[in-house]
Amino acid sequence: MFSVVIPVYNHRKFVTEAVVSALRSPLVTEILIVDDGSSDASIDQIRILQALDTARVRDLSEREPKNYGAHCRLNQLVKEARNDWVAVLNSDDVFVAGRFETIAARCRGSDVDFIWGHLLIIDAQGSPIGMKRGLLEPEYLLPPGLAAAAWQDEKLSDILASQNCIATTSNMVFKRSLHQRVGGFVNLRYCHDWAFALWAGVVGKPLYLPHFLSAYRVHDNNTISDNRALSAPEVKVMFDRFRNRFPDFVLRRRFQEWLATNRYL
Repeated sequence: MFSVVIPVYNHRKFVTEAVVSALRSPLVTEILIVDDGSSDASIDQIRILQALDTARVRDLSEREPKNYGAHCRLNQLVKEARNDWVAVLNSDDVFVAGRFETIAARCRGSDVDFIWGHLLIIDAQGSPIGMKRGLLEPEYLLPPGLAAAAWQDEKLSDILASQNCIATTSNMVFKRSLHQRVGGFVNLRYCHDWAFALWAGVVGKPLYLPHFLSAYRVHDNNTISDNRALSAPEVKVMFDRFRNRFPDFVLRRRFQEWLATNRYL
């Protein structure tokens, strides 16, 4: 069974679709949701959603929510989850139908603890406008040798040294025990998803599923679009922290080869 965690910030017009996409699967036994100090009455919509399904929707919002950031709210929700498996859903994204059944069938009997796959890209109205299939649709092109090797048992953290092929927390499903080993989501506004996956690739056992699992919504208020100039310095901070925690891993030749292609550094 799965717990779905949804931090909400100024996504009143999208959050209902997000919650409904999670409720479609009977394998989702709880949805933990919290408002992060929204100014658009998201909290009112959350309360409506909880009233519609009190058995599965748990509203953890404070009486007067404050803005702590997505990383903080994700850590809060994961710690409250009752199931071993946790799926993150940004409040403006949606899950693809059948994703939990696909994941459950693939991980049954395995020791995998981190899963990611393909993303659909949708617009503000929910219409498909593209896709993100890992390095098949890279943020920037790789040298032919690395691009070919990416699908031949390459370590996830080596690939992530180049770019965030996972793209978003909505493309992550992981065990609570992995969240503890990683140390939770770090205090980064733009790169907390990338950092978590980078750490998880070292301390966990990731699995890439070549299936569409979630839909990432592009709209005027995406976090990454509000100040792109700040994201590059965060990437540098992220890798500095990674080097401090995993000094031996970063010295590996393969990691350095992937890192050399990173255009943020």
